[in-house]
Amino acid sequence: MLCAAAAVLFIESTLTTHLSDLDLSTLSVSALFSLLSTTSALMSPVWGRLCDRGVPPKAVLACGAGFVIVVFTFLGPLTFLAVEKSFQLVAGMMALEGKA
Repeated sequence: MLCAAAAVLFIESTLTTHLSDLDLSTLSVSALFSLLSTTSALMSPVWGRLCDRGVPPKAVLACGAGFVIVVFTFLGPLTFLAVEKSFQLVAGMMALEGKA
């Protein structure tokens, strides 16, 4: 839980600077922040329901940690990957981070 909170805090504090070279409007950047929060709010009951139905909480935590690894791999993106930073990529990664 602490790692997920740290990941969200890191993204929230650095995202605006990270997106500065894409020349996005303030509304677009705000939409990305809203996407993370909305996805998180929608997925929290789903994760809770899974745990209530018998899925081990450690498995749910491992799934969330896997999402965070994927998010930071592509949100950067890592220099050795042939992935170019785009609004669509960042939006997808923000939605995935919200699921974590």
